[in-house]
Amino acid sequence: LQAIARDGGGPPRFGFTVTRKAGGAVERNRMRRRLREAIRRAAPLEAKPGFDYVIVARRQSLEAGFDRLVSDLARAMRLIGEKPVRSNGRK
Repeated sequence: LQAIARDGGGPPRFGFTVTRKAGGAVERNRMRRRLREAIRRAAPLEAKPGFDYVIVARRQSLEAGFDRLVSDLARAMRLIGEKPVRSNGRK
């Protein structure tokens, strides 16, 4: 999970990255569906407004129990929300 704070706030936004190395089209789509549902359940609890999140799917997301997937995503969002956001001065 990667995240970045954006200007202007607003609701959190989510994107997914699933490379071909993760498997065939059927497996990649299954990963996306599982992660989308996990985000739907975890985001209301832990996602911070004004952040853009990108989930980089790994093959393990197919084999992990769904409850574990939800709790791992919630934990990752919570940890990202606790870290201070640094700016390097670039635009």
